[in-house]
Amino acid sequence: MQRLEDRWWRLNNLYYIIDKHGTKVQFKPNWAQETLLSDMWYCNILLKARQLGMTTFLCIFFLDVAMFNSNTSCGIIAHNKEDAEKFFRSKIKYAYDCLPDFIKATRPADTSTAKELKFDNNSSISVGTSMRSTTLQYLHISEHGKICARFPEKAKEIRTGALNTVEKGNYVFIESTAEGRVGDFYKFSQVALTKARAKAHLTPLDYKFFFFPWHRHPEYQMLEEVDHPQDLLDYYEEIQENNGIILSPGQKNWYTKKYETQQDEMKREYPSTPEEAFEAAVIGAYYAKQLARTRLDKRAGINIPHDENALVHTCWDLGISDNTVIWFFQCIGKEVHWINFYEYSEEGFPHYKAVLDRLTRKQGYTYGQHFAPHDVGAREFSSGRTRQDMAGKLGLYFYQLPRLDIQTGINLARSGFVKNWFDVKCEEGLTHLSNYVKEWNKPMDIFSDKPRHDEHEHAASSFRYGMQAIMQGLVSNEVGYGAEQARDQILSKRSRVAV
Repeated sequence: MQRLEDRWWRLNNLYYIIDKHGTKVQFKPNWAQETLLSDMWYCNILLKARQLGMTTFLCIFFLDVAMFNSNTSCGIIAHNKEDAEKFFRSKIKYAYDCLPDFIKATRPADTSTAKELKFDNNSSISVGTSMRSTTLQYLHISEHGKICARFPEKAKEIRTGALNTVEKGNYVFIESTAEGRVGDFYKFSQVALTKARAKAHLTPLDYKFFFFPWHRHPEYQMLEEVDHPQDLLDYYEEIQENNGIILSPGQKNWYTKKYETQQDEMKREYPSTPEEAFEAAVIGAYYAKQLARTRLDKRAGINIPHDENALVHTCWDLGISDNTVIWFFQCIGKEVHWINFYEYSEEGFPHYKAVLDRLTRKQGYTYGQHFAPHDVGAREFSSGRTRQDMAGKLGLYFYQLPRLDIQTGINLARSGFVKNWFDVKCEEGLTHLSNYVKEWNKPMDIFSDKPRHDEHEHAASSFRYGMQAIMQGLVSNEVGYGAEQARDQILSKRSRVAV
């Protein structure tokens, strides 16, 4: 009985699970689980490769905490109801049912519900998709990145609700693979990673960063020799030179074969570095493949000098209460150089005209055409004036693009993506493009055929208008063409109006 007072002994000897092969085995923490157990902080954020058993470990750990500590509430949030039920049934309740009878006799549990075990020491462990209306001493959020990417409202509920149920000095574990540079999981991870690298002092409310890469897992290797494509050989050399990651032949064999099926998902599911994890495309992103190819070709995040001999064109998504977004681009031969990006909200045309003028003074921009969507010519009910009219009073003339449905515009942008080069000043815009995703149809559990309305939509729409102008041959590098042609269109009342 004395050994039961030792948590390490309990976690290595008391509990049983069903392993990956469907076999009942005694649970023993692996290297990643041992690391978390020995180094855990009050608030912990876990970025990881797949199939390291973190959720299984935390289910067992929380069960142990509840059974051997009085007045302790433990909660686990899954990203959907099915996973919540699975966690409870196959990990928590199964482990409890497999305990020796004498332990269950000394710590009986109420097993009448399908989501909670309550013990006679006034402790409990529960699983669900939300944990707002309770007070917890231990909280685990599973696949938080997936929740943030697919269910932003639910992610907000977790941040404002569940995380506030845990008081300072208690324990939080946020765990996930990465799902692009979006949402709370990405933001929390970046803050924690920055503090970890700076070796900053952590308060009980700061998150400690844990990263569990694929190459540390002993199962991720194979002896059979395989042929490695040149791009993966380059990748193995790159992570060795840049990150000091030396892979064994067996690890390279495993990664190459896994890559054959995972392709672009590999960096998200099996990352080598934290930065790599968040580089991977968000599932459901419209420009995922195009952006991946652009980064692989090193056509993004680089310094692209402004060509003083070429005009700078702009494309706009116009908002007042919503954001207004401006992309700046130059057409150089067959290439399109995206050289700047600007986003702001709750300002009128004088503000944005001042931004353009400032870039002329400081960067030497000479403007060509300013492209805007077809509805820029619609008259406002309150004033009877169009937004082209209001902008034109300031000398800002918009070329009104032909009407094009969203999906056709997206396809047009995709088809011309190979032309694009993006300056480092466009990183914010690229982040928006990376996170421009399809709406998730929750009842059907599939992506719909329309974009999600969120903070990334404005930048993606503006970019789409620019690509429409480029692909439809509407861009001219003739000096003075933009403003003069726009005025001519207004006077002649042609179908494409620009003011």
